[in-house]
Amino acid sequence: MAPADVPLAEVAGRPTVTGRDLSVSCSAAGGLGLVAVAEGMSIGVDLERHQKWRLSDALDEGWLHPAEAERLGALRRGRRALALTRCWTQKEAVLKGVGVGLARHPSTVCTPCADSGIIDNWRIAPVSVPRGHVATVAVELR
Repeated sequence: MAPADVPLAEVAGRPTVTGRDLSVSCSAAGGLGLVAVAEGMSIGVDLERHQKWRLSDALDEGWLHPAEAERLGALRRGRRALALTRCWTQKEAVLKGVGVGLARHPSTVCTPCADSGIIDNWRIAPVSVPRGHVATVAVELR
C-alpha cells in the first residue's frame, strides 16, 4: 500500500498499525533513524550516538543496575564508554518493547553488559549501524 495509506496510530506514546498484530518501535539519533516491525510479538529498538560516558557519570545519574555497575567496573577503562552506550540502548529497547519507555526507571532493567543476551523475557541483539552509533533490538521471547 502507499505510505500515506498505512493505518498508523499512537497508543500510549507508541506507534501501532491499526487492525494488525504488528509491533512497531522506532528510534532516531544523529541524523539516523531506525524502525523495527514484528508480527505476533513485541519488539523494541533504540539507536544512540556513541557517548564518551564515564562510569562515574552513569553512577551519579542513577540509571545503572548495581550488577551492571560491578560488571562495567571490571572492564578496561578503554572499553567502558562503548559498553555504557550499549547498556543504555539495551535498556531502552527493552522498555520500548514492554511499552513503557522511560516512564519506567532504566535502573530496573539489568543488562548483560555484552553485545547480546537475554534480559528477563527479552532477547537482545546489536543492530548494524554506521560508525559512531550504537543500536539494539529487543524481541520478546514466547
